Amino acid sequence: MAEATAAVPSGAPPKRRWRLFGKEAGGEARLAPSPPAGPAPKAVDALEAVRARMIPSEFTQTEAIDLESRNPGGPTIDAQGKTIGYYPGCLKRLKEFVWETGTDWDEIYDASLKLLRAAGVDPAVVTIKCCGHDQLNMGLVDTYERLKAYNVAQINASGLKTIVCNCAECAKTLREYGTNAEVLHISEFLAGKKLEFATGSGAAFNVTFHDPCRLGRGMGVYEQPRELMREVPGATVVELAHHHEDGLCCGVNAWMNCNQNKPIRIQRMGEAEEVKARYLVCACTKCIAHFNCLKGEEGRDYRAEVVDLTVFLARHLREPSSAGGQGSGGS
Repeated sequence: MAEATAAVPSGAPPKRRWRLFGKEAGGEARLAPSPPAGPAPKAVDALEAVRARMIPSEFTQTEAIDLESRNPGGPTIDAQGKTIGYYPGCLKRLKEFVWETGTDWDEIYDASLKLLRAAGVDPAVVTIKCCGHDQLNMGLVDTYERLKAYNVAQINASGLKTIVCNCAECAKTLREYGTNAEVLHISEFLAGKKLEFATGSGAAFNVTFHDPCRLGRGMGVYEQPRELMREVPGATVVELAHHHEDGLCCGVNAWMNCNQNKPIRIQRMGEAEEVKARYLVCACTKCIAHFNCLKGEEGRDYRAEVVDLTVFLARHLREPSSAGGQGSGGS
């Protein structure tokens, strides 16, 4: 990686070394602080280090994950004999690094588990390192390969046969690992399963779906989310001006070029306004973060609530009776 010492962002500490990244992915080069030299400590939790201020405030998420990848140890999967696992991906990490968008990342985690249990499955939670999607797309191939090697070993040793992801980026990345487990986006897993939704008590409403690049063009998954949304009483699924294969990107990949591509998100939110959608449903944490970031800007007044697919569905589930039980995880 090339080192840059001239174009240091204003307010940066003097004589700080900054590393260019992103050019390998074809995007505009950005500046990020260089990671510490030498091998990582043998036992370090990157998030705990951030909380404890062991890492400088300018130590970005990218650098924290690089540090995580260099740690030979890490989380392990306790499948407890179950064959189906749920991978929450970056939800825990997003709570630490992306808090200003007003997105409730915990609700996505809870909603995913609630839906799986409503479908008769009590999954094991897949605790591995970051999947490395962003690192691969930034051109940080070494970091990605270290994460992949660790995660593949953990997944193959766990005995899991199926891994379900709420995030399209995680699902595509884990699927491309080539592990012993089948990897599915949660919309694929829930398709055809009987979910019981509460009877709608209010007026009918419009809901629309934003096709994430990784889920649609990347995995060919278009209809499953829409079919699930149509099952919600009172919901009318309407299409944005650009949808399915012609759907627009949210404008951001791997946290790069956020400001430069803001017009794309403005157009996308405008399309949701045009179809009078009460909800703009997404299936990618990045899309949700960046749409909500736009909504939070002063002067923006968009009607649609931006929510994850799991949140939209879980909010409308019929509450189980006290006599109901949970599934066994498919084992």
